[in-house]
Amino acid sequence: SGATGDANNSLATERSDSWKVGLHVMFVVDICEDTLLRLEELLTSACDDILVNTDWPPPQHTECLIVSTLNILRLQLHAMTKHQVDPASVGMAGSRLHASLRRLVVELASSAFVLETIQAAAQATLQAGWSILLPTADERARTLSSLLSGSEWEANNLSQGHHFMTDLLVSSLMADGGLETSLEAAIKGELAELKDSDSESHLDSESHDKYSTAVPLLHLVKQLLRNCFAQSEMSLQTLRHKPGQQRSPSLNLLLRFQRLLVSQIFPHNKQTKPYEDENSHGAQSLLHKYIVLLTKPLTKVDN
Repeated sequence: SGATGDANNSLATERSDSWKVGLHVMFVVDICEDTLLRLEELLTSACDDILVNTDWPPPQHTECLIVSTLNILRLQLHAMTKHQVDPASVGMAGSRLHASLRRLVVELASSAFVLETIQAAAQATLQAGWSILLPTADERARTLSSLLSGSEWEANNLSQGHHFMTDLLVSSLMADGGLETSLEAAIKGELAELKDSDSESHLDSESHDKYSTAVPLLHLVKQLLRNCFAQSEMSLQTLRHKPGQQRSPSLNLLLRFQRLLVSQIFPHNKQTKPYEDENSHGAQSLLHKYIVLLTKPLTKVDN
């Protein structure tokens, strides 16, 4: 909370866990395409200065400009979400503007070489507007996959920004049925592959790796397993000092994935026998590949 003013004006602020903002607030919120375009121009210009300039840390005026712009953008996205504004009506549906804002915010929120103040503002913006910046489960899965594939998988190299992005994207995938939708698509893909390779009893390891990178869900699960192993390694190193740590969102997603997959093999309908349903065959094939992915790191440890 705080207050400021001059001879003619005064402004008071207050912190709140739950807050609302209108679609039009003088000098602060104006939900329209022109507002978002101006904010995108400011962010692009300021971020280019940071990326091109080798001086570290960046100038304070640049830091303040980026943080202020992100905070104002956060207000626009929050107001759009609360008032259910159609993103297409403000040029945020698959446009250049949408792609640019998404790239800038995600990069600032996840990069390891960003000032803490800027990263915190970007993360708050992403938390407020992920449903607009990353509206579909497929976009979130691909963003998460791209983020994880670009990480160094030593436990001590996992940055706070990567942890934040991983947890946020995983939680958002679980929030709107994205995991269930992806699982259905993966099972259909397994059925199609089984029909195309009836003459083969199983896939060799080379073809398995090729297919795992072609299926978004299975490839994402592979990366999340690697992420969980890295986090587990870090947790084991600090177990004595921090007992009773909660499960990570990545682990929660993997556990939910396992339950959903097993439920496809053992149907709720008592009249349908397990293993006989066509959908169950695809789920069994997917379970086999998941077990292979799960046991590979353990085999390396044993060896």
